[in-house]
Amino acid sequence: MLSTLELRHIIESAFLPLECTCKALAEDCLSITIMNKGKTQLHVANVNPSVLIDSNSINRLIADIKSELSLTETRGAQVINRNH
Repeated sequence: MLSTLELRHIIESAFLPLECTCKALAEDCLSITIMNKGKTQLHVANVNPSVLIDSNSINRLIADIKSELSLTETRGAQVINRNH
């Protein structure tokens, strides 16, 4: 299993050139905020790092977030609360 620091780096790098901040709020909770030109486009709360056990699970999370991010272009900024 990857450390929280490694997960944060992988997630933040996946959204370049957009600004992505991944914060560990508690031992079992990550918060991901994606911004474009300083304006929040998407905030994903309550990501459980213990489910990010391999490259496939990390890639699924990133793909899900990118999919939601593309929807924000039509709906505007949003908050997603993940409880798993």
